Order: sequence, then structure tokens, then C-alpha cells
Amino acid sequence: MIRFDGSLYFANTSYFEDKILERSSQKPDLKYVIVDGEGINEIDASGEEMLTAMVERLEGIGVKVIFTQFKRQAYEVLKRSGFIDKVGEEQFFRHVDHALRHVWQELGDDHVDSCALNPLRQAAQG
Repeated sequence: MIRFDGSLYFANTSYFEDKILERSSQKPDLKYVIVDGEGINEIDASGEEMLTAMVERLEGIGVKVIFTQFKRQAYEVLKRSGFIDKVGEEQFFRHVDHALRHVWQELGDDHVDSCALNPLRQAAQG
């Protein structure tokens, strides 16, 4: 799960993409990247283009990208640009727990217990 705070525009899109690709390359068994968009205030055309390229690149290596908690104004930009139609509206979730539940369901029950983001797992280890 990766969270970005600020506007996703021409001046910082490469930083955002580099961080996601860097982290995903460090995890060879990675199957999902969840982008938490709660901190993204605005997205311009270059931000949308970067997201499109990033999704294509990650999906090309078998990593599915899920989006969660995007603010209405950022979501509307992605909707108007056609990005949401390209990646599928089913890849967008209103809340983090809904996105995680979706991923756990797709991965199967054994991943619920092993996922570091599962609060029940964290409580049992604590």
C-alpha cells in the first residue's frame, strides 16, 4: 500500500512513479499495489498519464493496481479523462478496508493470516 500526499501534477509525477516502481521491484512475489489517494488533492493531465503508464507497466509484470480513498475532485478528473474506464471502476474502493478485503478475497483465505496489513494478525503478534 502506498500513500501520496499532495497534488499529482507534472512536477512530481516521476517521483511518485519512481517510488512505486522501486518498492514493487523489491518484492518479487508482489501481486497487488494499493494506491491510497486520500492525500491527493489534485491531478493534472501528466498525473493521469503517469498513472496510466504505471498501471500498464505493473500489470505487464503481473501486479494488479487497486485505488482507494480518492477525493471526489481527483476521482472526477480521472473519470473525465477516461482513466477509470481504462482500468475499470471495480479497481476503485471508497475505503482502505474494502480494498484490502477485495485483495484478500482474490488471493484466498491463507493470505488474510499472513498479510502485514491485517489488523487481526497485528493484534495476535502484539
